[in-house]
Amino acid sequence: MPIFSSLTPLTQTFLLNFGLNAASFLISAPLQTEKLYDFTGTTTFIATALFSLSRITGGFSVASLMKAHPRQLLVSAMAITWASRLFGHLVVRVNLFGDRRFDKVKTEPQTFAFYYAFQVLWVYITSLPVYYVLLKPPLVQRKLFSVPTDAIGLSIWAFGFAYETIADAQKLYWQMTMKDKRFSEFMESGLFKYSRYPQYFGEMCVWTGMYVLCSGIYPWNSYQRYMLAASPIFVTWLLLRVSGVRIQEKQGAERYKDNKRWQEYVSSTSLLVPWFPLRKPPVKKE
Repeated sequence: MPIFSSLTPLTQTFLLNFGLNAASFLISAPLQTEKLYDFTGTTTFIATALFSLSRITGGFSVASLMKAHPRQLLVSAMAITWASRLFGHLVVRVNLFGDRRFDKVKTEPQTFAFYYAFQVLWVYITSLPVYYVLLKPPLVQRKLFSVPTDAIGLSIWAFGFAYETIADAQKLYWQMTMKDKRFSEFMESGLFKYSRYPQYFGEMCVWTGMYVLCSGIYPWNSYQRYMLAASPIFVTWLLLRVSGVRIQEKQGAERYKDNKRWQEYVSSTSLLVPWFPLRKPPVKKE
């Protein structure tokens, strides 16, 4: 494909992202199913990371991978590991419980298309730090762990990955155990004892850590270092203001409006950052 190969690497990556989501939409819209949506989002993270890496290595044999810089192999592995774990979690969840976000959306092709278009942006903007590390020639990259941002970024990522994984597993187990009771009860154990949305806090840490690690290859005065901050900023905005927290806070307020235990949980438990629950003031005896 001479036209495709003449495009810039970032444009090629974007078109691959767009093509995978467009194909998924063209299958899902007539069937009015949401089951391919999260599957496509997570696999697109993997596909675009592998595609970007292959531009350097020319393949995935051991000899080919040796052409890449260790940092490029590391960030690719981090992105693929995160997306693979999320893929497994979301696919299991949607097959067990469906996805109520799409009950109406999947019957409206234009709205459904908008959701897919937004997913294209989610994958592309979130993955920008990975793409930029994979764009920079291996010979001009600093040695891995020769700058503090490598170790700091990897540590933040590892914490966030573990935290998100544990929170998702705890929530899924609780949902499976509670079955239909999950609509009248709420989870307040495990990591959810220390914040109401630990899974989203973990995901924010994942992409903050990825940004710190990836941006370290650029000087402090380079525009790339600040442009790549769009990734964790976008993820945080998305989880706080578009999906995630905003939707679940609204659902909780409606579902548990007469539940005093819920009101106490909200008033005493941190929204995102894990912290010890506030102690209730002792009741004075008369």
